Amino acid sequence: MPKLTYAEHPVHPVVNDFPAALVPTSLVFDMLHLVTRRHSFKVASFFTMLMAVVTGAVAAATGYADYREIPPNTEAKRIANAHALLNAGVLGSLVIQLLIRATGRVGLFARLLNVVANVGLMSSGWYGTRLVYRHGIRVERIDESSDIAAEARADGRPFADALGSALAMVPDTDLSELVAKVTGSVQQVTDTLSDRATEATDEWADQPPAGAEQGALGDPVAEGEVRVTDAVNEALTDEAVR
Repeated sequence: MPKLTYAEHPVHPVVNDFPAALVPTSLVFDMLHLVTRRHSFKVASFFTMLMAVVTGAVAAATGYADYREIPPNTEAKRIANAHALLNAGVLGSLVIQLLIRATGRVGLFARLLNVVANVGLMSSGWYGTRLVYRHGIRVERIDESSDIAAEARADGRPFADALGSALAMVPDTDLSELVAKVTGSVQQVTDTLSDRATEATDEWADQPPAGAEQGALGDPVAEGEVRVTDAVNEALTDEAVR
């Protein structure tokens, strides 16, 4: 087993969570910027992507230490190669995007590249998961009395002991019913808020500002003029009758 371990567990799966979360977040900010055109979303996407590159480089380094321990000419090595190549491609695309975005321009190419990076990251994650759950890479049941177990506890033992002690406060029962109740309560609150928002909107729509009827863009509609919405609704009604 590789020795790149802290607090009795491999480092790579822990570090890998950061770029796995940051890359999709940058895409979300990209889409928000596309819809709202707010400059803050463009800046947020840039710095989120920058942190994804930094943490991704750390994840790649820790993953490489595990990669070297996988025997060659095996199916696990083939999967590890696919995992590594995809991650390298994702990192490369992020660097290219950062160079483009540093100019202040975020065009169609940069956004498409971000979508491709997210697809590549999801595919890479699938291969990484297969390495663990199908081939047992970095998974080993250790005898607590063995020398390996004693060596594993040497690094980060206080942290591991603290987390292990905290488990005593966590129930071992099935929490499915509790989750269902909480979900139902949240749904009820959401429905209530939605109904109140609808009622408030209807009340506001029924009470236009005094003095003049408001048009679709907020401009007063002069008395005697035909409202566009009324004309459209009337035309649609006549068409349905026919």
